[in-house]
Parts: sequence; structure tokens; C-alpha cells
Amino acid sequence: PSLEAVVDLQGSEPLRVRYRPDLAMEPARSRPLTKEQIAEQLTKTGGTPFAIRNLTLHYPGGLFAPLGELNRIRRTFLDKVEEAVLAARRPGEGAVRAARERAGAAIAALERPASAPRNPRVPSVAVYTGTLEETEAAVRGGARTVYLEVSAPGILKEAAAVCREGGADLVWRWPSITRRTFLDAAVPLLPSLYDAGVRGVMVSGLGAADAVRRAEPRMALYGAAGLNLWNHRAAAELAPLFLRCTASPELPADDLAGLAARAGDTLELEVLVQGNVEAMVTEDRLAAAVAGE
Repeated sequence: PSLEAVVDLQGSEPLRVRYRPDLAMEPARSRPLTKEQIAEQLTKTGGTPFAIRNLTLHYPGGLFAPLGELNRIRRTFLDKVEEAVLAARRPGEGAVRAARERAGAAIAALERPASAPRNPRVPSVAVYTGTLEETEAAVRGGARTVYLEVSAPGILKEAAAVCREGGADLVWRWPSITRRTFLDAAVPLLPSLYDAGVRGVMVSGLGAADAVRRAEPRMALYGAAGLNLWNHRAAAELAPLFLRCTASPELPADDLAGLAARAGDTLELEVLVQGNVEAMVTEDRLAAAVAGE
């Protein structure tokens, strides 16, 4: 048998993926597989990013293969489809080279002459992650700061070791809304996590920052975009508490440049340059409220 998938890629031509599995179906002795049984096994996509809209099945009938084998080739096929989709979206060498040239030009433009009032800084890359595997990939990719949002202290300690070996800083990223139940569980962990190499916590509110400072004064504080940092006056107010803050993603480029210039050395600034941005964070279930639940 052979399998072929046509994958819809937004903004691109459909992607075709072909796969010939090592499956030999034999004539059935008593209970041959039906088309419905085969279709049921081949269309299970739970746990994958795919959904099968249409299935065309050419099957003469009268054959048999274990259902486990059908499940195996389906999983293998979907893995190959995912690899093909990633490869199709991966930029080519020319695009990567052009991006590096643009980044180099941008960094050069940020440098100040020797007479400037503050020392020039070379920007570094920070990455938001949610798993240990993503943390390892970020460090391999050259990230100098990794913001990891997990709740398990064991994973945080493992990630701290990975970052330390790769020359990066691990920062524990707290949820945008830190409920009392979260604080009661998280705050007592801070001293041991600091000793294990987690040297910073990213928060979205001043209340959470105060909780960190009281529990572990050695822990550096990082401000998330939820602090809504818009101008140099806010930067001056936050500087005594935070090592680094993320500028509001709603700032226009000119205003962002002005903020960076006027903030000076008072506070390190970060800018979100890639990824999804939260449109709204709420503690209430708005959909349930609309539905009257």
C-alpha cells in the first residue's frame, strides 16, 4: 500500500507528501478488513496538529492486517507529514543570510560613539519556553536568557543546569495572573531554586514582585509585558526593583526608540520581536458569562 496527503498551507501551494510503508496485507482467512475499519484507523489524528477533511481509499477488499500495524503506519505517516510541513516553512539559506545581515546592521546602528553618556550594549536574544526540551533548544540556538513557565521545581532545576552549561541565564516565568494558591506554593520554593541556579523570576505585576523580593532578596526580578511599560518615567520607577523589563508590545517604533534613549542605564529593556502576543488576560471566564453559565 501507499499513502499520500495533500496539506493545505495558508498562503502557499498545497503540500503533497507520499509514503510507502513496510506493510504487507495478506488474503484474509475468515474476517477481512472492511473499508470502514481501515478508514477509522487512518483518520485518527488526536495528539497531532492535523485534521483529515477528506479521505479517498482504494481498497480491493478481502485482505487482512493487524489494526496495530495500521495505527503504526498512520503515526509514521503523520510524523513524515509534520516533517515536510516544517521543512516547507523553514527559510532557505539565502533568507537566513539576509536576516543575519539585517540583524548585524541593526546592532551596528545601536552602537554609540565613545563620547556618548552611556556605554554601548550589544543586544542579546531571550526566549520564552514551556518545557525542558524547548529550553535545551533555546540554549543550543544561542539564547542568553531563557524564560521558562512551568510549575515543577524539578524541571526548573534541570533547566537551570542546562542553561548554566550553555552560558545562559534561566528565569522562572510566573503566570500573568498570580492567584493566592499559586503564591502559597511558589514563594517557599524560591530560596532552594536560587541555590540550584534559578537566579531570576519574571512577573507581570508589582504584587508578585514584592512577594519574590520578600521571600528571596537575592533573586533578580524581570518585568513581563503585563507591566505595560510605556515611557521613561515608568522605567525610572521600576528600575530600583527590576533588573530588566519588557516594553509594551503596543509601542510604535519611534516611541520605543525614544523610550530606550531616555531610559539610559536606569533599566535594561527587552522588546518582543517574534511569537504570539496576548491580546487580553482576564481572571473571569468571559465565554461562560456570555453563555449565562
